[in-house]
Amino acid sequence: MNRALWLSAFCLALVLSAVGCGKGLEPREAALKARQEAQAAYEAKKPKVARKAADRAVAVRDKVEKDLTATPDSQELQDLAREVRAAAAEAVRYAELAEEEHTLADKTGSLKARGYRLARKAALKLAFAAMALAVEKAAADGYAALSESQRNAVDLAMEMTGNPKLADGSHDWKTVSTKVAAFGDAPPAEVNLVLALAYLTMSQDDLALVEAAMVNPDDVADPRERLGCRVLRGLVCHLNGMPRLAMREFEAAGEGGPASGPEFSAGICLLRALLYASDKDFRAADLEIMKATKIWPNNPVTVILTGEVMVGEGKYEKAAVTLEDLLRDKGVEPDPWLVGHVEKRAREIRDKKGEAEPLVHNSRFVREVALHYIWQAAKTSEPAQRLKSYIDSAKGFGAECLKHVPGLSKAKSGGA
Repeated sequence: MNRALWLSAFCLALVLSAVGCGKGLEPREAALKARQEAQAAYEAKKPKVARKAADRAVAVRDKVEKDLTATPDSQELQDLAREVRAAAAEAVRYAELAEEEHTLADKTGSLKARGYRLARKAALKLAFAAMALAVEKAAADGYAALSESQRNAVDLAMEMTGNPKLADGSHDWKTVSTKVAAFGDAPPAEVNLVLALAYLTMSQDDLALVEAAMVNPDDVADPRERLGCRVLRGLVCHLNGMPRLAMREFEAAGEGGPASGPEFSAGICLLRALLYASDKDFRAADLEIMKATKIWPNNPVTVILTGEVMVGEGKYEKAAVTLEDLLRDKGVEPDPWLVGHVEKRAREIRDKKGEAEPLVHNSRFVREVALHYIWQAAKTSEPAQRLKSYIDSAKGFGAECLKHVPGLSKAKSGGA
């Protein structure tokens, strides 16, 4: 080979390697191949391999973007950039899913998680025994004579046992007590979700993840319960720093349906908006917020999230004004949490003079907003009212369980 031909071949190799291919592939092929490799690595549970494939796809995308910047009027480059962007985004998604599934396995297999599972059976037996005692007290002294914690235990007992009644319509306390006592040896299927919900409200997010991971939503027969299961799992994943797994659950949940009510459908849209905002995809977040507003107008949580999206976009003064306008809106009923949060947040946005960060990454904020949303929905929605009551009852049951888990008996119940 003469020197001129050798130099030509060398230059061609440099051009091909510059687009991140390394094997003579043109950019479109290289990006698609990297996406396929990322998907295959995800399915094979190889997060490091998936990440390397995603990095190759991103390198191709960046090179094409650079070429497009130099030649912005090229329709061919515009079309190529669109395809390569999509392939790179998919490759990154597969890599992040692979990494989050690896994280999920680590968290649910941690020393704390293993210790909790070992003590869980005995703790549940004692918690159900305490619940049975509360039911027996209700039978002997009447429901009105119970303390708040005992009432919560009895409410959960009736929910779990189907609230059996006697011929005269009164509560069949004996049947409830018998069934609850039997739960100590054979807990009902929904106990995982009860505990996940309880731990979520108690800021025990790692334990909530352990419980939620034990449930396969596809195995839940009732459609409404299956939707609730997916939403709960999604929220638990988000609070444990796994947004891709959370979004997968929210996407699977869809938008509920007529049976779930507008509050539930709007809530799923807002949860998706929260994740999009966390990912700095503010356009997608805005679209989900618009959907939620259309489904359930005058919902204060929608405005709160709108303000946080504006903060993420750098529209600080507009965000502060939007939040303050919420308190002047006659269609919104103010309450202590709402007033306190809005006033403090608007002041914080202004005081930081352009350095405020959106709260969408703050687990306390996410927890408070989710609970406040349910509290608001409970005013007009029967399913939400039941969920609110269920949360109160579940939290007491979760606290009773943790009393009997070594090392966790003094766990604090944080959250809103």
